[in-house]
Amino acid sequence: MKKLLTTPSLLLVTLLVVAPAASLRAATNTQTSPATTSATQSDNARGRVRANVESTQTPETERTKIQWQGAKKIAPSLNTTPKQVEPGAPTVRTAALSGNLIPNPSVEAAGSGGLPASWKKGGYGSNTRTLTYPVTGSSGSGIRVQVSNYQAGDAKWYFTHIPIHAGTAYRFSDLYQSSVPSIVTAQFQLANGSYVYKDIASLAPAASFAPMTVEFVAPSNAVALTIFHLIKSNGTLTTDDYDLREVTQGGGANYVPNGTLETGSATPDSWRQGRWGQNTTTFSYPVTGSGGGKAARVTLTNKVTGDAKWFFNPIALSPGTYTFQDEYTASISSHVTVQIQHTNGTVTYQDIAHPPASPSWSSAVASFTVPQTATLVTIFHLINQNGTLTIDNMSITGGSARPGIFQTGAVTLRFDDNWDSQYTRGFPKLNSRGLKGVLYVVSRQIDELGFPGYMTRAQIEEVYNQGHEIGAHTRTHRDLASLSYTEQQNEVAGSRQDLLGWDVGTVDSFAYPFGSYTTQTLQVVADANFESAASSNGGLVTPTSDPYQLERRGLENTTAFEQARQWIDEAIASKNWLILTIHDIQPSCADRYCVSMAVFNQIVDYLADQNTPVVTVKQAFDSLE
Repeated sequence: MKKLLTTPSLLLVTLLVVAPAASLRAATNTQTSPATTSATQSDNARGRVRANVESTQTPETERTKIQWQGAKKIAPSLNTTPKQVEPGAPTVRTAALSGNLIPNPSVEAAGSGGLPASWKKGGYGSNTRTLTYPVTGSSGSGIRVQVSNYQAGDAKWYFTHIPIHAGTAYRFSDLYQSSVPSIVTAQFQLANGSYVYKDIASLAPAASFAPMTVEFVAPSNAVALTIFHLIKSNGTLTTDDYDLREVTQGGGANYVPNGTLETGSATPDSWRQGRWGQNTTTFSYPVTGSGGGKAARVTLTNKVTGDAKWFFNPIALSPGTYTFQDEYTASISSHVTVQIQHTNGTVTYQDIAHPPASPSWSSAVASFTVPQTATLVTIFHLINQNGTLTIDNMSITGGSARPGIFQTGAVTLRFDDNWDSQYTRGFPKLNSRGLKGVLYVVSRQIDELGFPGYMTRAQIEEVYNQGHEIGAHTRTHRDLASLSYTEQQNEVAGSRQDLLGWDVGTVDSFAYPFGSYTTQTLQVVADANFESAASSNGGLVTPTSDPYQLERRGLENTTAFEQARQWIDEAIASKNWLILTIHDIQPSCADRYCVSMAVFNQIVDYLADQNTPVVTVKQAFDSLE
């Protein structure tokens, strides 16, 4: 298929509205659902005949995804299946680094106003902040922040913003001494002049100067940054010897700090010990590594519960697919687990490999995916039974990139059932902001066939001519799960045949009435040559979603703009695909499947003002080819 997005920030918004069939004025209306006669008070007030659509009496169904023979991933080129563990020497690719980008990194050069040259004071909130320069650093001058009377806010020194390359990995380090926990935060200036903040390290107190190192990736629209090493409680923090370098991608950068384990004394630099449960654990470092250098070992005895492992300090990784690899020897089988900390504060774990016992050095290799919601990532190569595991030469390198819309995230506005309010209120608003949507049409539920309150064929064709996509939503909006195989074929394939007789494009997208379907329905849709099918299952579409069971979020009369904005922000942050389902659009709403004009307009304006990638369903799939 053709490439989809014309700009990297394009937000996918698909409007799903069902279009009526061609030349159907004389067609027989075979609609039999009880919803046909279940008129609501608001419909009666508007003088409408209620068509067979979602209502309080016949609501949408949110179901567990069906596993079926024809199931496939929406982005089959994205490999998220762990590779088999194979013996042999690994190719460990060490990152190449630029020179230090920070001006006056050791704060030895004094500037004006009692400040180091090219440095500034910072802080906010309710606290008493004292920022002092010069003070005794690790060698020469340092900078100090002291906080008292703390209620809120923080205090920090920071260097003047420096230009950076968007989407590039950087490695930051400094030396610090602190009486309280401290935080390292990257402040990114974006191309539009706004700022975003990302915590990239959380550090324990240090009685003497201690090194810290962390890697992170600049956002795709970042143009400059500075780093805050700050405190947010009563105490003192002294810092010195700042260092920031670009991690070049030539040959493939290894994002694991000190992945060869060569630097360190009692423990490897930038690594930690971890264990839990009822067992006896012994950590050993250094031990002899695969090439005669240093390695790290963990031994587990008296195991009742729990596990034990060495792991590197959590790092920031941009969303995408990565390859993990290390060398190991083990007396028992082991596990490789990815730990991901998310923006909402939760922590998730994913087992990606189960390397077998190996008395000689072998390689563990696996791929894993980092979502946009991730803040920090680390990997545990662990044992959870009595035995010994030795690790060396750990690497994380960039694997296959997220394809198409999953490079940026996207939103689709999906309009179901071809309500006339979508024609008079929905699409005009989209047109005014330059956005395109998807209209899922019930081909024999249109105005000229006896359904006032719904679009005419001419109006549906006009929507298509305005650049919006037309998808199918069956002929009469019946519950497909309740029908025979032949009846489902008539509704599904028949609706596509109807619409192909109109001037509304290729009609590649389908939506299930009421979100109701069976395994047989999925096959009927695939056999009708639809490229995709939208469900009523809640959530975001990801690269591993089934294209015939696309997730969505539904806009209802109780949905506030703040909720919709949160869904949009989540999709863009995680670089996944949000499909927003829209039915009726009215000044005020009593029906469940109605969204107010005010909320709808706010959503469209937010998408346009944020330059969110907005595409149709067909555009989304074209981008994945």
